[in-house]
Parts: sequence; structure tokens; C-alpha cells
Amino acid sequence: MRVVIDTNCLQSDELRAFLSASSDHKAVLPDYVLMEAYKPSRLDGLQAAFSVLSQFPRQVIALHGTASASALDPGAVVMAEAMISAEETEAFQTFCERLRVAGSNRSIARALEERSIWAQEQMDRMLASWSDSGAAIAEFSQRFTAQELRAMRQGQPTAAIFEKFMEWVELMAIHVFQQRPEIARPSPERLVDHFAYRNALSLCVLMISHLRDGRVSRKPARARNDAIDVLLAAYGTYFDGVMSEDALTNEAFHVARDLLGAAGATIGGHYLEHFGSPRPPL
Repeated sequence: MRVVIDTNCLQSDELRAFLSASSDHKAVLPDYVLMEAYKPSRLDGLQAAFSVLSQFPRQVIALHGTASASALDPGAVVMAEAMISAEETEAFQTFCERLRVAGSNRSIARALEERSIWAQEQMDRMLASWSDSGAAIAEFSQRFTAQELRAMRQGQPTAAIFEKFMEWVELMAIHVFQQRPEIARPSPERLVDHFAYRNALSLCVLMISHLRDGRVSRKPARARNDAIDVLLAAYGTYFDGVMSEDALTNEAFHVARDLLGAAGATIGGHYLEHFGSPRPPL
């Protein structure tokens, strides 16, 4: 089983138990999770962030960047396999060794500090691009009538709401292809397997959650976390789920996975169906 790991589970007993259970269990790390894990500025904080994974360096899979995932054509490649960076995956073992000896090697410690600064700069750029979450929520809500918004808040979605929802997901995916003409546009049948579509689907599930709970805006830091939640949910549909303690991440993944399955998309398994969870459900 290959499971996408959220930053909030990197030091968890669940991750340790999952990796200990079988050498075939792999922790899948998207680029933004690695960047978030690099945020501690002190060496001891960085060592703590990777304390579990460093015990299982051969069971870690690092992915290419999200831009690379968006450029993949599901009609030409096996999506999950094509997302994996063999170079970064192999380099993780070296990273763990360097992290272990960094306390006694100043040059390695300095290199890790520089990497932490770079990671924070990358996250700050993402924070800036997601600072206007209120506009995104407002644009999404405008797709629905006042009666439909009320129905969503009451937990009573209708067929009309679902149809508008799915139409907006497709329009968002198409917008990505229009903005990035270098990306090969998949056939209509394989659109549901494209990363741009699954990312849009996960984002729209998140937007529904915001409307349901009466949120009209998000603070910039929380909006950035929302964007990462969406990415993790999308990645999880290609692998065997997401290990996360965040309710919105889990909801986005489960709903997106169910909708993709109903649409005939190629989806991964779900690790909790086989492995179980040592912690109570959210």
C-alpha cells in the first residue's frame, strides 16, 4: 500500500504503525508536504519532523512537483507511477543520513538551514497566491441560487446542485488547459483521470464544505493550508488514500474518491479498508 502522508501525521503513531506493519507499506510525500516539513528553523525541530520517516527511509516515495503532475497525460502514462520521482526518492535515504549527523557536522547543518529557508520562501509564495480566498468562495457560491445554498447548509443537496457542481469542476479543469496550452488535453473519457480535474474536484468539495458551514472567507495562512489539503486529496485518489488528521482533507478525499469511482475513473485503494486506524475516526 502506498499512502499520501499529511504533514500533521509525519510524527504520528499511525504512520509508525503503518510503516512497521510491512515493508510493502510506503509513505508518499508530495512536494508541499516536504516543504512544510522543512519549516522548523532549528535542527532539532527538523529532526523531529522526520523522526518517524528516518527510521524507514526505504519506505518513502517522493513525488515530482505539482506542475509536473498537472502536465501528465492519463491517456499516455500510468498516473501514479509517472508522478514518482526516482531521483528524489533515492535521495531521501541520503537526506536521512545527513540529518542524523547534522548535529556534529556544521556544513551539513548549514545546508539544511538553507533548504529550510528555501522551503519557507516557496510556502510564502503559495500563501500570497491564495490570499484572496473570499473571492474564490464568492465566485463558487454564485453558481447556486439562494434556495440551493440554503439546501446545502441544511445538508439536503439536490440533483440540480450536483449537476451545477460537476459542471463547475469540468469548467475549472478546462480553464487550466486554456491557461497552460503546453499541457496535453486528455480525451473526454480520460478527463476524470487528469490531475487538473481531480484537483478541481477536490477544491469544489472543499468549497461546498465552506458554504455548508457558512464560511465566506479564510485567513491567508488557512487558505494556503486549504490549497494543500486539496492537493493531498487529489494525490490520494491515485494512491491508497491520505493519512491526515485534518477533517477537510479527509472529507475532500473521500467525497472526491466516491465521485470519481462513480464516474468510472481509475482510482487507488483505501488503506484503512485493509490496515485500519489506531486512532478514533474524525
